[in-house]
Amino acid sequence: MASTKTITRKSLGRGAFIGSLYNAANDKFCGTTIFKSKYPDDSINKINIPHTEILYEYENTYKEKFNKLDVGAELKLSVLTGLIPLEGSGKYLNDVKNSLKSVKGTLIYKITTVDENLDIHRDDVRACISTDVFTNNQNATYVVIGIKWGAAIMASFEYNGTNKENRSHIEGALKCHLEKIKISGDGHVDA
Repeated sequence: MASTKTITRKSLGRGAFIGSLYNAANDKFCGTTIFKSKYPDDSINKINIPHTEILYEYENTYKEKFNKLDVGAELKLSVLTGLIPLEGSGKYLNDVKNSLKSVKGTLIYKITTVDENLDIHRDDVRACISTDVFTNNQNATYVVIGIKWGAAIMASFEYNGTNKENRSHIEGALKCHLEKIKISGDGHVDA
C-alpha cells in the first residue's frame, strides 16, 4: 500500500523542482520528473513568507552547524557518511578550522521568500502525471510537491596562530564583532 507520509528535506545546494522524484533511502533526487506534460500555472499555490535571520556560529561542531541550518535527523546521517555531495550552502557543513590553534567564527544570513505547493488533487494536474516514470525509476520513494524558496549565505572568519593566553581574548572579540553585525543587520526582506 502506498504511503501518504510527507517528508521535508533541506536541499543543501542540490537542485530540485516541483515534480522531481526523490529517493529517501539514499537522500538523492532521481533526476527526472513525474510529469509527462506541463501542469497548469495556476495549480501552484504561492504564499509569500518573507523572513530573514542572522546568526553566528563559533563552536565549529557538526551539532551546531546542523542546528543553524535546520537539518533534520534523517539528512544528518547522509551528510556525515558522505552519502550526498554537499553543494552551495551545504559546503558550510564540511568547513573546518585549519588548526587547533585557530579561532573561527561564521556569520550566517538565512532568507526565505516564497512557499510553493502543487495542488495535486486537481483533475487537470492529475492528467499531466505519468505513471510510466516509475518503471524507469523504481528507486523513487517520493515526489516533490512543495518548495520553500530561500537561501543561506555564510561568511567565515578565521584567525590563525593564537596561543593559549590570547585565544580567549580573540574568541571574545570575534563573538562581540559578530553580535554587533547581527544586531545592526536584523530586519526583514520585502519579497
